[in-house]
Amino acid sequence: MPTIDIFGSCVTRDAFSFIQNEYKINNYFARCSLISLYSMPFHINIEEIKLKSKFQQRILYYDLSNYFRSYLQETNSDYLIIDLIDERLGVQKYEDKYITNSTELNRSNLLELYNTEICKIDSNYIKCWENSARHFIDDLKKSPYKKIFLHKSLYVNTYLNKDNIKVAFDNKNQESAVKNNGMLRHMYNFLENNYPNLIKIEPTGFSADANHKWGLSPFHYEVDYYKTFMDKLNQFITG
Repeated sequence: MPTIDIFGSCVTRDAFSFIQNEYKINNYFARCSLISLYSMPFHINIEEIKLKSKFQQRILYYDLSNYFRSYLQETNSDYLIIDLIDERLGVQKYEDKYITNSTELNRSNLLELYNTEICKIDSNYIKCWENSARHFIDDLKKSPYKKIFLHKSLYVNTYLNKDNIKVAFDNKNQESAVKNNGMLRHMYNFLENNYPNLIKIEPTGFSADANHKWGLSPFHYEVDYYKTFMDKLNQFITG
């Protein structure tokens, strides 16, 4: 059975709920910006992070410790899938260190321990991200994966309502989509241009879904999006 690692978000992880016994997810790294991944690590034990969910505790620990950087070189998984949706979160800074500005961070006890500040997403922020992405690409090139996939997921402007009728998001969501998609496209293009061996998967023409198990969001897609993603992944792996 082919084995998969995911460095990304639910937009990739959720797709695997539409197949059975075809792939094994070995590890899932979520809520981690590349800026955080390539900053100085926090030296903290996982038990010191106070969260009710063990999954949330673990992914926050991974973010703080930069665990994925060492994992990249020692993984036994066959394939890696990357998506960048969680880059929308931005980062917080503590001294010379960065932490992804995730819900998990803000719900934990860590902000009581560290006097952080939220970083503004501007041109300097993007330059910092690009510098981290260069290190990320260098590590990807040295990793043992057979293939690495770039899932170019973006915000969408429409959703299927509770009656399965396609409607447009409100103006606020539309504006957010334009802003975030501009950043995401720049980031995806940067990875592609600097590492042409990435295999791109980019389902287009789909909507979000008000009936999604995680609720309505511009990146909680309709079922056909995930099925299309899996069809394309299967073609690249088995074809």
